[in-house]
Amino acid sequence: RNGDSTEAHGLAMEAWTESTERGDESRQQAAGMELARLELGTGRPEGAVKRLLGALALVQTRGGARQAGVVYEGLIDCELSAGRPQEALRYCGAAENSAAGLGEFSASASIKAALLTARVQALVQDIPDLRETVARIEKISDESADRLLQARSAMDAGISCIEADPSLATSILDRGLLRA
Repeated sequence: RNGDSTEAHGLAMEAWTESTERGDESRQQAAGMELARLELGTGRPEGAVKRLLGALALVQTRGGARQAGVVYEGLIDCELSAGRPQEALRYCGAAENSAAGLGEFSASASIKAALLTARVQALVQDIPDLRETVARIEKISDESADRLLQARSAMDAGISCIEADPSLATSILDRGLLRA
């Protein structure tokens, strides 16, 4: 297994180097994301954070707000893996701010970012803030005319808080069933 990850890391590093030399920022970002995933998988969250921050800088210079959400999700995973939930919450806030300006994709991206926040809050058992975040998710989905988005966000929100607050999860899932 270690040989496989070493080979994968070498290939991803080669792709990153080649894309950097060619000035292909899109492939450089993808290779950086893959390197981060591999580093996180081998227990090196600090290296993964460094790669992800580089990918985030590339995304921000190109105005890729939709792609920023994926990078923020990786940063959140890294910080949680390193046992730093407060840093993860900081990236959750940045993800939510980034999602707010996405026009027609704003509702979906905002819900996804808020679900990341709910995941961290549930993990650290911050029930009052978790309830507030879930209410924000419901408000965003209710403002959408998309019933599938409403049902899906209710299901995801219910799942995200089922261990931390089972009664909240049950009520959210019930409302989601009514929307479906």
